[in-house]
Amino acid sequence: MIGQTLLPARRVLLAATALLAMGCGDPLEVDLDVITPANAASTTGALALRAAALRDMWVFTGSNVYAWAGSGLLSDELINARNGFERIDQRNIDNNAAPTTTAWSGFAAVMYSGPRAVRTMRQYVTDSPTRAAQIAEIYSLRALALAIGGEIFCNGIPFSYLQDDGSKIYDTKSYSNVDLFNLAVTYADSALATAPAGNAIRNLARLAKARALLDLNRAADAATVIRAGGDGAGSAAIANSFSYSAEYSNTTITNGPFDWMPSSANFGTPNGSETPNTIDWRDPRIGVRFFRTGQDGVTPVYVPSAIAHAQAVSSPFPLATGIEARLIEAEAALKAGDASWLTTLNQLRSSSTLASQLPPLVDPGNAAARVDLLFKERAMWMYLTIHRLGDLRRLVKHYGRTVEQVFPTGAYFKGGTYGTSVAMEPSLTEANTHPNWKGCTDRNP
Repeated sequence: MIGQTLLPARRVLLAATALLAMGCGDPLEVDLDVITPANAASTTGALALRAAALRDMWVFTGSNVYAWAGSGLLSDELINARNGFERIDQRNIDNNAAPTTTAWSGFAAVMYSGPRAVRTMRQYVTDSPTRAAQIAEIYSLRALALAIGGEIFCNGIPFSYLQDDGSKIYDTKSYSNVDLFNLAVTYADSALATAPAGNAIRNLARLAKARALLDLNRAADAATVIRAGGDGAGSAAIANSFSYSAEYSNTTITNGPFDWMPSSANFGTPNGSETPNTIDWRDPRIGVRFFRTGQDGVTPVYVPSAIAHAQAVSSPFPLATGIEARLIEAEAALKAGDASWLTTLNQLRSSSTLASQLPPLVDPGNAAARVDLLFKERAMWMYLTIHRLGDLRRLVKHYGRTVEQVFPTGAYFKGGTYGTSVAMEPSLTEANTHPNWKGCTDRNP
């Protein structure tokens, strides 16, 4: 969903038209495995492949127990209230079980489907501003997926490339987090070089690029990208109101945070803080409320009543927003010693519908406390949107914190103690099938 000129209804209608022509009634059900080279060789087939690429991104990010769940459990956003997911919640990664395996399969699907969709669209869809925007959208989503992949996976992950005939080419290189962030910048630039001037998809590309630059510890460059003229085409600064969301339905690909929290009590929001930086989970931007005892029959489950993307099975899941743009600007200002960092954070609070419950922040007066405050604001504004795990890792890599200072540590609420994992890993299946990869290069933040 894009909150400016390119509306989700228009985008889905284009995909649905193609799919109905192929005898498939729901754009979210399209399956790459059944789109053969023969039936892809047409405008209809190319648009179906585009719909499949969008679907794969929706699945990877906010559906079932994919990236949102893995990131939330491994960080401090979620607690496990069912039997079977304790290992990731306890920071003991198991690369043979969900959500580690599902997050990896979702990421791999995005890496496969996007390039095929772009190749086919360039060949079979007539060149036009609409086609350019659609291809730029796929480039942007690939950039965003690469940034997310670098934030949630270990260093040294494998790549393989799916050919149109279904065969694979296996890359000989293992890719570090930094490699993924640099690739994200490259694909975002490809999106900006492709998208028509003034098209709202340019803002998605800019936010994907800025996110990757922030991950590369280039905060000033990230802020430049989202300000006026930052896309190289003289456009305005990304507005607070901008939003691009993954889309779900009542019948096919469903919204994961709703399915696994207020619908089923499998996961809960911590009723307190799991980490030493004392995030207040009673913040009105999350709106914690008691739901019921979890699926394990023991754990009290609290759910986020104020989070819009956890309210229904078809709720859209925000992937890039204008609020994130302001938070990037605030971080860049803080790193530069510019007092506007606090002004920017307070403007976000005062312009919110929750303004009466969000009093102005006060400068805590020292560098470490200012960083704490900034990252707390990021955690509240972007709760459960696959940002928190990357932020915890950045606090270690870029701000000199220890792992124990930022990740859940000490006694685990279900017994025992937290482990040492700070990132997810490719699935065991990948290690068993990829001839050039047998494991992470390292498991460092």
